[in-house]
Amino acid sequence: MKIYKNPILNLIVQSCRDCPNRISQRYKNGNKYSTGWACKAITMKHKNPVSGIEISAHPSVRDAMMMDGFREDCPLEDKGE
Repeated sequence: MKIYKNPILNLIVQSCRDCPNRISQRYKNGNKYSTGWACKAITMKHKNPVSGIEISAHPSVRDAMMMDGFREDCPLEDKGE
């Protein structure tokens, strides 16, 4: 378990499935667009393969949600039991 903190609230989070940092993000999948879950607390920089411009993106939490756990690089503080 982890702890989500902001100036107003301290919240115990069981997994990425319950985390307030989880957002819905659209991405291009071939000629279509799809929607998936991502973590807004983690930002990764990489180059856009089409334009070559450096962009920032949020990583997917799909695997962590399926396993009812957290990403390895989760920035939330551990609960300490």
